Amino acid sequence: MSRPSFHQQLDRTRVLQMLTDLGAHMKERGLIANVQIVGGAAIALTLKDERFTQDVDAVFDHYEDFLAASYDVAESHGVQHDWIADDVADFVSQDPIGEPVELAIDGLNCYVASPEHLLAMKVRAATVRVSEKDSEDLVFLAEHLGLTTPRQVADLTKRQFEGLYRDQIGYDEYLATARDAFLVADLLAGRDPLARMTTSTEGEDSDNEVEYTSDQDFSYEDLHN
Repeated sequence: MSRPSFHQQLDRTRVLQMLTDLGAHMKERGLIANVQIVGGAAIALTLKDERFTQDVDAVFDHYEDFLAASYDVAESHGVQHDWIADDVADFVSQDPIGEPVELAIDGLNCYVASPEHLLAMKVRAATVRVSEKDSEDLVFLAEHLGLTTPRQVADLTKRQFEGLYRDQIGYDEYLATARDAFLVADLLAGRDPLARMTTSTEGEDSDNEVEYTSDQDFSYEDLHN
């Protein structure tokens, strides 16, 4: 599906209501959909009350029924039919770092990606297409996780995606993307960006990568089939 064709703004309350209605439509069809929510909607739902989003980035099964149900919800809420955006599959890992957050919604097995997974996806996406909002989200997620340097962010992204893709996007691109995002954030906040950049280059030849562990058992494999 394409991105929304006009500038609509959905907050946490609106997204939750629309997902609840979508679940009800799935139940009417005798189905329960597995859904993983990522992107700006995930940030709005679990981390940042004031975050608005134009759409809900998601990976899901029962594809045709799910989209039909989402169109019904769009009609009843007066939003664009493409409020569910499913063009994020290439950025979603089947073995995500961190604990997803489950949303209790009838008709849906609905999980919101963890902050670690969201950050890694933001970094990878920003190497392909960058926006001011993506950079803002990247820095917000990094600070939420206590990551203060571009190298820490690149280490996390490398761990999340290493070996999963055959393209040429690698550690150097992750590091450059994180540096650019922090640079803009520091300049806008009136901070000296050189201080962070100096810190981030200290110990670059060491093997002290930031470690993350996950004991979550939920698998997203079926959502990619």
